[in-house]
Amino acid sequence: MLKYDSRTHADLILSLCFRRYSFRGIKLLSSMTPSPINATQTKALLKILMGAAWLDGVIQPEERQYLHTMAQNNQLDQDPDIKKLLSEAQPIAPAECMQWITAYLRQYHTEADYQALLEALSALIYSDGDVQVEEAKVLMQVQGMAPQAESESGMVPKVLKSIQMLYKRAVQNQS
Repeated sequence: MLKYDSRTHADLILSLCFRRYSFRGIKLLSSMTPSPINATQTKALLKILMGAAWLDGVIQPEERQYLHTMAQNNQLDQDPDIKKLLSEAQPIAPAECMQWITAYLRQYHTEADYQALLEALSALIYSDGDVQVEEAKVLMQVQGMAPQAESESGMVPKVLKSIQMLYKRAVQNQS
């Protein structure tokens, strides 16, 4: 488990990259979805986030609050599939979560779709203030799935590269 206090390099990078979220005290905006997307895409994204919440084997209270708020804000809390996942009756295996991520990126393959996924995953994973090794590995895998046509100009690629290096070091230190 990695712990970050408000003065760490990781928090600085994350605050630059994900300004709309607060990773301490779970002060999240009411529009939990980073970009305007359709209901089917939002549902797929929410499923992925539910799988990501199970990566460390336990859904933390902050993650649970994030998921329920996102479902309510997007009118998905009464959807039968989402309702079943929100009940936490059955854990979601990491392999299933990765399958959902792969399917999402096959169907929604623009840079904006990728960024929506990466931002939502990061917000969920950092919502409890701790990053587990399993969570860092998934974020690294998702970062490796970036669309090939992505622009190398601007600050976002530099910030993402810094985050990726941070995760790699954290995973190596945990091994």
